[in-house]
Amino acid sequence: MKKWLIGLLLVIGLAVGSSYFFIPDRLKISKHVIINNNQQGVFRFLADEDNWEKWWPDNGATEASILKHGDFEFQIKQVLHNAFEINLASNNVNTSSLLQIFSHAIDSINIKWSAELIAGNNPLRRIQQYFAAQKLGLYFESILDHMKKHVSSLKNIYGIDIKKEKVQSQLLISSKKSFSHYPTTPEIYTLIDKLKNQVAKSDAKADSFPMLNIQRRDSSLYIAQVALAIDKRIPEENDISVKWMMKDGNILSGEVIGDNKKIEVSMKQFDKYISDYQRTVIAIPFQLMITDRLKQTDSTKWVTRIYYPVI
Repeated sequence: MKKWLIGLLLVIGLAVGSSYFFIPDRLKISKHVIINNNQQGVFRFLADEDNWEKWWPDNGATEASILKHGDFEFQIKQVLHNAFEINLASNNVNTSSLLQIFSHAIDSINIKWSAELIAGNNPLRRIQQYFAAQKLGLYFESILDHMKKHVSSLKNIYGIDIKKEKVQSQLLISSKKSFSHYPTTPEIYTLIDKLKNQVAKSDAKADSFPMLNIQRRDSSLYIAQVALAIDKRIPEENDISVKWMMKDGNILSGEVIGDNKKIEVSMKQFDKYISDYQRTVIAIPFQLMITDRLKQTDSTKWVTRIYYPVI
């Protein structure tokens, strides 16, 4: 019995000694992930706390905006410059962590998540903190993996699937008109019909989808410009002109289903993308009206492609 007790004390002693020898006073946790997207776009997306539930690996948040994963709770305490201070809490841990977004290139980022736990002097507490740190490392990896899958998508960041294309048409026939109000659908198609008549009498061929750009100069002045891609140069008239496009030049595109309000929101997202990726717009953006809006009166069903010529 005495030998058994001595053996047990030795084991306990070794365990206690090992907790000081093998477990450092400060337990550092650090995980990172490489994501193909833009730093400013991803940061802007993450800075809106409502977006975190869209990609978080577990469902929902508490009333205090606390996200849960495993037996830990995560809460954004502070939004910094391209970084977030995130509080971590469980039954035995309450500390802060730092999630940072670093730019590798214009379309590549490194997201690093780091935290530190204090082991303490109590040997049992040291062992407990050690296993908590190991668990947190696994949680960081899991959460970052879910984040990567979501924010790697341009559509998830900008709300529209932006694609890089080449300009296919070289010649356009164009006309524009000023309005004291936002031009109505019939007014826009009256302008388009004028172009179609000019193309028809010139024995040319035009793309079946018209282009549209509406600029608001002030509260009472709107300028609507319409265009059609044509296969050859045709005569110009007073308010009808022929324009050259940079064939095979760079152009960004994205498809929208919805009304004018949704189109306007999508174009603003294009502007953010162009700023984030340091592109330059070299010609006016335009809507390619896939849907005949005179026939389809339900504007929520309009299909429109947005185009931005860029370098």
